[in-house]
Amino acid sequence: FVSVRVANGAFDPNLTAQADEVKSVTPATSTLIGANALAVKSYDWNFGVNKLSAVTGGTMGLVFDNNRTLTNSAFAAVNPSFSPTIALSISQPLLQNFGWQFATISVRVAESQQKQSQWTYEQSIQDIIQQISGDYWNVVLTEESLDVNRAALKFNQDLVRQNGISVRVGTLAPLDLQEAQSAAATAEANVFTAEANLKTARAQIRQDVMYNPQGDFFPAEIEPAELPNPHQTIVLDESTSLQAAVEYRPSLASMREAIRAALLQVQFSENQLLPQLNIGAQIGVTDTAGRTRCSPPFTGPPGTPGSGNCTPPPPFLANT
Repeated sequence: FVSVRVANGAFDPNLTAQADEVKSVTPATSTLIGANALAVKSYDWNFGVNKLSAVTGGTMGLVFDNNRTLTNSAFAAVNPSFSPTIALSISQPLLQNFGWQFATISVRVAESQQKQSQWTYEQSIQDIIQQISGDYWNVVLTEESLDVNRAALKFNQDLVRQNGISVRVGTLAPLDLQEAQSAAATAEANVFTAEANLKTARAQIRQDVMYNPQGDFFPAEIEPAELPNPHQTIVLDESTSLQAAVEYRPSLASMREAIRAALLQVQFSENQLLPQLNIGAQIGVTDTAGRTRCSPPFTGPPGTPGSGNCTPPPPFLANT
């Protein structure tokens, strides 16, 4: 979800602002400057906004620049001067990054990757359910196997007791007794094996389920509540089941989204091989305002125009 929001963020308006103050002092190289050093101090307050179009891939921008300049030059007609500028610009690519809604290809790739993550998560849930189901029926199987082996052990122990009586009365050979004892020992070993398998199966389902309502160190024991019914008849349509698996299986859906994302990546890469050619237009308005002062190259007698009405230089530049 975050990647989709980041991809959509490329189409949000981008606001910029800049403010600075710059002062420069340069030794005079000409007497026409009117001072020992040329001092210029400028202030900038610039603002702008631009936006990428999700339809055509073009960029629209609006800037508003403000500049105020002060200087000690005797030939500055307007000092200090204020120069505001407002301009509207449009730039449209024609080859590279061109195409109807081509700019949103990154958003579609992000959406496809998000769907892949969702399908992968669903597949993980499905695998966990399948694993726990297998653990559950494995516990049932080992319990039934233990009951069968215990019944076999009881049968062989009874057979050993009966054969022992028959051997003592002379109606049965000792070899038959030894065979019964061997079968009983084998049945006892099978019981021990079944008990070990049942403990392993119970530990596995406890580890996978992690059912711990009391907050103890070990998870609670899981007891099977349902036993298999061999008399139950289940009718399956293999064709319908296969079709449903192809349509709704999360792993296959994730593969389809991966193919879709790969095709979008190929489309983007092919477009980036094209040369870059843009067409643009810009319209703007600028103006200059400030305080004018007379700076005659030759001064006349007092009272003549341009001699007594001159504005002195700004205080911060007068002694520079």
